[in-house]
Amino acid sequence: MMNRGPTGKPRDVITGGHLLAIARRAAVAADRLLTVPRLRFYCIVLLLFALATYVPVIVHGDPPFDAFGHPVAVDLVAHVTAGKMMLNGDLNQLYDVQSQWAAQQVFLGNRYPDIIHFYISPPFVAVLYVPFAVVPYLDAAILWTILTLGLLALSLRLLWPIVPNLHRYGFGSILIILLSSWPVIELLVDGQDSAVSLLLLVAGLRLLLARRDLAAGGVLGLGVFKPQLFLLIPVLLLFRRQWRALAGWFATVVAVTVLSLIMVGPRGSRGYLALITSPSFQQGTEAVGWKMLSLEPLAHALFGGLAVALATPVTLAIDAVLLAAFARTVLKSPAHPRQTTLLFAMTILVGSVVSPYFFVYDGVVLLLPSVLLLDEATTNTTVRLSVVVGYVLTWTTLIRYSAFGHATWPGSLLAAPWTVVPLIALTVVAQRLIRVHDTAGPAQLASVDTGPLGSNSVGKPGNTTLIADEGVAHDTE
Repeated sequence: MMNRGPTGKPRDVITGGHLLAIARRAAVAADRLLTVPRLRFYCIVLLLFALATYVPVIVHGDPPFDAFGHPVAVDLVAHVTAGKMMLNGDLNQLYDVQSQWAAQQVFLGNRYPDIIHFYISPPFVAVLYVPFAVVPYLDAAILWTILTLGLLALSLRLLWPIVPNLHRYGFGSILIILLSSWPVIELLVDGQDSAVSLLLLVAGLRLLLARRDLAAGGVLGLGVFKPQLFLLIPVLLLFRRQWRALAGWFATVVAVTVLSLIMVGPRGSRGYLALITSPSFQQGTEAVGWKMLSLEPLAHALFGGLAVALATPVTLAIDAVLLAAFARTVLKSPAHPRQTTLLFAMTILVGSVVSPYFFVYDGVVLLLPSVLLLDEATTNTTVRLSVVVGYVLTWTTLIRYSAFGHATWPGSLLAAPWTVVPLIALTVVAQRLIRVHDTAGPAQLASVDTGPLGSNSVGKPGNTTLIADEGVAHDTE
């Protein structure tokens, strides 16, 4: 029945279809603002802003401490601690809290007595930090920052040959966008090690594509140093029946496990279990929960107050759906190089959403699925806007937490880790692209509608997109 107003004339009724159409038009309008020159400019401005904000904090500090009294590259403290204890032959006490605290006081000059930074990485990782333990801490922080920048650039360089559709925008432009992202800035400021994870993932993918499965599995097996970022990699290898790769992964995991047990002995193993289950460690993790990008903290934010008890069961239910979709997609996917890249992207995306510990600086590894999907679906609005929305949400993490993190619900929702939403959107796109590969040729992929905002912008004059070429961008500005 037609809905009529007081005058008897038909009255417009807003339906779900109308709202979706409005959302699509808004998405396309926003998408047209995202030209390569504009993005490059925005990212350079943000990068300069970050430098202008943080460099004075270091300059006005008292090395190796910044102006706020924290060690420079603060999370590096824990890793240098492991390197120092290895040099001193104290590996059997590597996970003893008092021993870690004492070691930190020595190289920080007893100027940081009220704080301890727990070293919780596997024992074999301590080997990586021995070179940084033989120099003063400030020098170690500078060297680690340089190494991290080198690892990021190397990761993108290794990834570059398998993303040919992005070559016309230039390696430098993509690198600037990467370096200006908040996960990278947080990575550098905190002195974290997620750049190593990114390099291992990219190298593992390149080896898989080169059919060097045994070596690929070996490289990916090293990801056990930060297992929450490699959560579903062995599942991917198992479901795809890549037995040589799985054998390489298993051999590496066994080797580093045996090495770690030899390094710390029974006492160190017990100390590790005691440390990661201690109330002080759990409280420290909860205190920085706002920095996480995974589903569980978002669920806790959504179900605030009395309904917070629903957060865990809802998280588990959504995790189960995502994992079931992942398993079904992998099992039904044929062995093909293009499928390998998409499945790898989906593996990282789903793993990041369901991971119990996935912090902002760990978001560096999301470069891999983001670039792979942008290369596969160059003109897809959902992919482009999801990447941009994720970029903006991570950049505003600290700002939103500072403004709304201590507000009462529902105001606290503004500080929630909403980055999960674009990650799930990218996961859906990856799954649909994988299905399209089964029935469509590569030429059809760019134009397929792979999401709620999916659109084909090829051949539309004046359509300025996130990855529009320089000529189109110039014509529309």
